[in-house]
Amino acid sequence: MGHANGESSLARELVKWSHRQLQESKNHERIHEQLMGIVEPHLFRTTLEFSNGHLSNADRLLGIHRTTLKKRLDEHHPSL
Repeated sequence: MGHANGESSLARELVKWSHRQLQESKNHERIHEQLMGIVEPHLFRTTLEFSNGHLSNADRLLGIHRTTLKKRLDEHHPSL
């Protein structure tokens, strides 16, 4: 049950953030890129910590191919 509450809380915050971005941003087309820039570093860092830095475990947990994970890390999050 706590998991569902966390998801609904995250969803509510995401809706608020989305509305703010759409109202305030001059570049609405990039809202997905903006969100991924905020979310991915935290998600990747947490998943890599949980998997003790093993990309083969992290990619499975994230549900993306290892090559995609490595590429995204190299391109957008080199400090991870």
